[in-house]
Amino acid sequence: MNARRLASRIALGIAAALAVAVVAFLVWASQAYHADGVFDQVESVSQGASVQDGPRIAVSQDDRTIAVAADGATTGIILYPGAKVDADAYTPLAYDIAARGYCCVIAKMPLDLAMFDIDAASDIAAAHPEIDSWWIGGHSLGGAMAAQYASSHPEDLRGVVLLASYSATDISDTDLSALTIYGTQDGVLDRDRLEKNAANLPTDSQTAIIDGGNHAGFGSYGVQSGDGDASIAPEDQQQRTADAIADFIETRG
Repeated sequence: MNARRLASRIALGIAAALAVAVVAFLVWASQAYHADGVFDQVESVSQGASVQDGPRIAVSQDDRTIAVAADGATTGIILYPGAKVDADAYTPLAYDIAARGYCCVIAKMPLDLAMFDIDAASDIAAAHPEIDSWWIGGHSLGGAMAAQYASSHPEDLRGVVLLASYSATDISDTDLSALTIYGTQDGVLDRDRLEKNAANLPTDSQTAIIDGGNHAGFGSYGVQSGDGDASIAPEDQQQRTADAIADFIETRG
């Protein structure tokens, strides 16, 4: 076999292997955790709420975001979804956060993977000039990507909220505040990595542990493979999460 033919076969082999890898990845990425009807349910609740229920909350979406905002909110929280989880799944949590006086914007990620649009927060902030103080957070992979964004834009943010997640990027020398929240029944979060990467956070960071909560309970997308059995409902976990976030933001000014 001459060198040219050998090189051609090698090239074809590499191309075939890459094609198989791409197809396998696309199949894996397409197996998302869906949240059919969740956005519509939250929107309906918002439209039926009265003044006695708290601040008026607007729920809207476009091709790239879901925005849930309390009337007159000037502090915003950007949320990056977990891997392969529909952004809609976090609408109930966003509503709970907004009910405490904030604007919460969920980023819709390509293939439901935050690593493909880490800088989504920049466009979100630009689209909401009414917000003068931004926080960024995310669930699982979304939290790690949110922390990576924060490491490159510390001057644009007040802090980071990590939901069943950790920062693989060092933000310990920034002026950012950081809050980590996870449930006692979480069967997906790697506790060893959580502990190891705690050194990447500022020394005054805080942790809130939700008794009975699990990994999937931060969203409304059903059971997640490998997760533990929660002893509280997702609605309860999301309420506690919103309380922890609001309390933390209030203490940080």
